[in-house]
Amino acid sequence: MQSQPPPGFVLPNMSFFDHCWTGFWRSSEKVVKNRYIAKCFYCKCDLCGRSDKLHNHVLTYGNWPNSYSANDSTDSPSSPTLKCQDNLTNWIVKPISQDKQAKIDKKLLDAVIYGNLSFRIVKNPYFHEFLKELASNYCPPSAETLSTKILNNSFSTYLPKKFKVMSSLTDITVALDGWQNVSRNLIYGFIALKEEQEHVLEIINLSANRHIAVFLKEKLRAILKLNSVLIKSVIACVTDNPVVMVKMRNDLKEKYPNIIPTTVAFIPLTYL
Repeated sequence: MQSQPPPGFVLPNMSFFDHCWTGFWRSSEKVVKNRYIAKCFYCKCDLCGRSDKLHNHVLTYGNWPNSYSANDSTDSPSSPTLKCQDNLTNWIVKPISQDKQAKIDKKLLDAVIYGNLSFRIVKNPYFHEFLKELASNYCPPSAETLSTKILNNSFSTYLPKKFKVMSSLTDITVALDGWQNVSRNLIYGFIALKEEQEHVLEIINLSANRHIAVFLKEKLRAILKLNSVLIKSVIACVTDNPVVMVKMRNDLKEKYPNIIPTTVAFIPLTYL
């Protein structure tokens, strides 16, 4: 933009003239038909100072700078205006709120658990790049925070909901099985099945205990009570077929006739 107008022209006072004069000098005096003459800053051509003429010139002149736009008009289609200045917030990354951070952290934990992923995935630089593409203002928690604080908070929130659901269930099938983990600890899993629902009752390390039928039966009773499951709501107990499991099921049937002992070759605990 020229700083000094050519002879016979001045910069129009925009407080009195329409903004369609942006980018034009105005003649010092009115001439033809009692109108001012406009001179373009960029091509130096003269034209009648009518709003529609100035607007059409902006549309047709190919070298008009990008800071002006013929589409940015006011009430009149013939009144081009200067583009609004970018807001400062468009150039900074606004931090997310604590509530939003906690909500995303919980979704991240859900994805890790459901996918049977390592908590160390949050250390993966490519995973960080992936998150930055989705939300540049989100900072993922450390693996330690995810596996302790966030997991504990999620678990404490889940327990009341679980107890409420479990106390309302009837005609439940209880399934249990044992296996060794990579550290050669003997782990037992207890699940309550209701039609298409699966509820994990407990996953517990029983390496320090003798796995006799009486012990397993009492442990099952204690776990049902801990999860607010009434023994009278159980209609079947499903296990695999070792001798100790057979005796445990028979002892359970003897004390609670409503429970049908059942054996299977496979119990769906692998998703744990």
